[in-house]
Formats: sequence, C-alpha cells, structure tokens
Amino acid sequence: MFAADAVEFTGEPKEHSRISDAGNVVRRRFCGRCGSHLFADTSAYPGSIIVRVGTMDDPSSITPRANIWSARAPRWACIDPALERFEVQPAAGTKPG
Repeated sequence: MFAADAVEFTGEPKEHSRISDAGNVVRRRFCGRCGSHLFADTSAYPGSIIVRVGTMDDPSSITPRANIWSARAPRWACIDPALERFEVQPAAGTKPG
C-alpha cells in the first residue's frame, strides 16, 4: 500500500468497483489489453493505493510488514509467522508492524 500520489503509471486501465464486506467502495483497475490486475483503492483508506507486487519493475524491493485476510487463506498458503497477522481486514488507521 502506497500514497496514491507517489505512484506513477501510464496508459488507461479498465476498472471495476464493488462494495466490500465492510461496506467500503473498492475500485480495482486492470490492464486494458491483457486484463492483469494492476492496483486497487478503497474508501476505507483515502489517498492510498494498493499495488500488486507482480506489476512492479523490481518486486524484491518491497518488504511485507503483515499478513492480512489470513482467515481466508487456503491451507497451502505460506504465511510468514514472523509478520504481524490479521485474520480479516485491519481497521482503517491500523499501521502493521
């Protein structure tokens, strides 16, 4: 998750919005050519953007600070026990780590 004004992208992504389980608007944006999920934002965290790590030029430059939605993770998921763990979405304003 980053400050939205710190993220630069080119092109015109397609988007899809829905209401989350918590009642927030979640807007997901996708590549208009291949359909890859690029990033998302939510009304729960105004001014922030969630960037899919696989879309970054250097994914290894990012260090995770927490596991979220771990209650919905499949049994085979590799959840790092050294990171803070949230079973569901943390409350707005919660700063992991």
